[in-house]
Amino acid sequence: MGELTDTTNREEAFALMPVVWALGGTMGPLLGGSLTRPADRFPTVFANQFWREYPYFLPCIATSAFVFGVLIITGLFFEETVHTWTPKYKALYTSSPSPPSGFREQQQNCALGHESSVDIPVRALLTFPVVISIANYMALAFLNISVTALLPLFFHMPIPMGGLDLDPVIIGYIMGLYGAGTGAFQVLFFAKLVRRFGTRRVFIISMATFIPIFLTFPFISLIAKKWGICIGVWLLVGSLLFMLFFMDTAFGCIFMYVTESAPNRRSLGAINGLAQTTASSARAIGPALSTSLFSLSVQHDILGGYGVYVILASFAGLAILLAVQLPRRK
Repeated sequence: MGELTDTTNREEAFALMPVVWALGGTMGPLLGGSLTRPADRFPTVFANQFWREYPYFLPCIATSAFVFGVLIITGLFFEETVHTWTPKYKALYTSSPSPPSGFREQQQNCALGHESSVDIPVRALLTFPVVISIANYMALAFLNISVTALLPLFFHMPIPMGGLDLDPVIIGYIMGLYGAGTGAFQVLFFAKLVRRFGTRRVFIISMATFIPIFLTFPFISLIAKKWGICIGVWLLVGSLLFMLFFMDTAFGCIFMYVTESAPNRRSLGAINGLAQTTASSARAIGPALSTSLFSLSVQHDILGGYGVYVILASFAGLAILLAVQLPRRK
């Protein structure tokens, strides 16, 4: 995406990345849940004993077929964005004692173009703009995956234990609404917000949204404990989802920071590789930490069972301190 765009159209293009992520996050669980145990769900079609012995084969093969189709489309229709630079006039320049008029300017322009494709060692890429962009991406990934892990747990747990005791089907609808809503929000508002307020400001506000997001959980739980699943609970759940819609704008912003921190186009792959590796590490830690904190908070009655949300909100406060370190100009 960084190689296919420039500063004139990057906002619109990068707004699509959270959209397709949200689409996958919505359709993936629906596909897996709908095709699991086909012998029980569709006994007239999947009557063979094979489907009872391997109840998860159908969703696995369906997903594999989807990936295979994408692979074929990519192989046939994607064009290469990286081109090898070759000096067009190298032989003429080295053999001619007096280059023609204007040739030296052409040669200098070619050299400047060559600079943008020079390989830079990974250690030399670790400049402040690169490091601070990747650090913020890691913080965003950690907080986001923590919320994603807590949501179904919070919806499923019994009300006395701090949850809402919702039916799995209802939880699926809510998670699907989250995925579809955040995708629509990015399409409609991401580019407008960035152009109106700037990438840095939108990112900082998006990261700050994590604090009210985490603190909304205990308020929902307290209302449910006192009045059950009432209209107040659903209004707060709707408010929580809307904050999550806005929070996801942080991804497009930090993607642009990571992309534009690269000293040249040749280094985009290395910098994005570093960013994804770092973010993946955070995504490995976040679910285990957040769900463990949830259990500990309930078992040991830490802050009334809501200690997990206070701790994660504190992490969000530290993430804001990291976000304000981003350069004011990308």
